[in-house]
Amino acid sequence: MFVWRVSTILDCFKKYMPSTHDGLLKIKEAVGTPQEDTVLEKEFPNLESQSVDYGIMEKAENIYTLAGNFGWDDVGSWLAVGRIKQNDENGNVVNGNVVTVNTKNCVIEGADKLIATVGLRDIVVVDTKDATLITTKENAGEIKQVLAKLRESGRNEYL
Repeated sequence: MFVWRVSTILDCFKKYMPSTHDGLLKIKEAVGTPQEDTVLEKEFPNLESQSVDYGIMEKAENIYTLAGNFGWDDVGSWLAVGRIKQNDENGNVVNGNVVTVNTKNCVIEGADKLIATVGLRDIVVVDTKDATLITTKENAGEIKQVLAKLRESGRNEYL
């Protein structure tokens, strides 16, 4: 968990991840304007694909740590969502219009339409208005490869 002043983290982006800093400033200036979507679509794919942990925290000098006794899970993955949300009697985590039959240990996130599953094990299903993701829990970490392929093919509307 990170806690910082906005001015401090922006200074760190400027020093350690300058191209991301510049892109973030362009996006910030466009927020709330008619150009917001256009600027976001142009700048976001060009931001450095590096976590704050590696890009800034490992390099910055004014970092302090504080031990805490509290539960924590990085909700940067669908598996983490499955760990923190309530499971049903079959170990499934479901949200939305979902019906399961003989389905165990799955994470199923729906938007509007019905998602019905039969006989699934250890699967992640995420259905949104414009895209559907289906993967095994084992391969859920490879979603980054899907994002890379979408970027390569210019399908930024799904990013």
